Amino acid sequence: IGDALKKVLEDGEHGCTLGFYPDHGKWDGKFHEIKVTVRFPGARLRYRRGYFAAPYQTDSQTAVNAALREAALSPLEATGVGMIVEVKPADAPAPAHSVQLRIAIDPKQLLLQDSQGRKNGAVDLLFVQSDAAGKVLSAEQQHLDVNLPLAQYEFLSRAGMILQSRISLDSRTSQITAVVRDAGSGATGSTIIPGRSFAQMAGFSSSSPGEAN
Repeated sequence: IGDALKKVLEDGEHGCTLGFYPDHGKWDGKFHEIKVTVRFPGARLRYRRGYFAAPYQTDSQTAVNAALREAALSPLEATGVGMIVEVKPADAPAPAHSVQLRIAIDPKQLLLQDSQGRKNGAVDLLFVQSDAAGKVLSAEQQHLDVNLPLAQYEFLSRAGMILQSRISLDSRTSQITAVVRDAGSGATGSTIIPGRSFAQMAGFSSSSPGEAN
C-alpha cells in the first residue's frame, strides 16, 4: 500500500490543467469526445474522455443562493469564472457611503443560448462585506440578464464584458468578496478584495471604525 500511495503522490506532481469553452452551440445532451495529444514519444495520457453537452438549465433560487453563499464564505477563491474587479468611489448622485464595482469577464465563459441572432443567458452576483475579524457585515445579491446581438458578443469576447454594480459600504468593512455565477452552467468565480481605503473611498470620516482596518 505504501508503494502504491507513493506512486499516486508522485503522479499527481506531474499534471496540468487544460480548459476550453465549447463554441459549437449544440447543447443537445449528446456526448462529445475530447482528445489530447502530446509531442513526446511513449507518453501515456490520462484525461477526461469527453463531456455531455447538457442544455441550458435554470436552477431553483434556493440552489442559486446556496452556491453563491458557499463561494462567498470559502477561504479560497472560486475559479469557475475568471474576472477582474475594480472598486472606485460611486459617481453622483449615488447615496452617501457608496462604492462602484466594475467586474470584467470574458463572455465566452458563460453558457449562453443562441436565439434569433442573439446570445441569451444570465449571471447572478453576490457582494459580501466582512470586517477585520472575518465577520460578515452585509450581503447584496443581484441578477443580471444577458441579451447580446452576435456582433456585440464577438466584440465583448475580445474587449471584455463589464458588469457594474453599486453597493453601500459599511464603515467597518475590511474586505469585499465578489461572486459571479453563470446561470446556464452553474460555474462560479469569486475574488476577495482587501483594502484599507474603503472607508475613505466611501466618504466616511477619519473617526469611523473602518478607517483603522
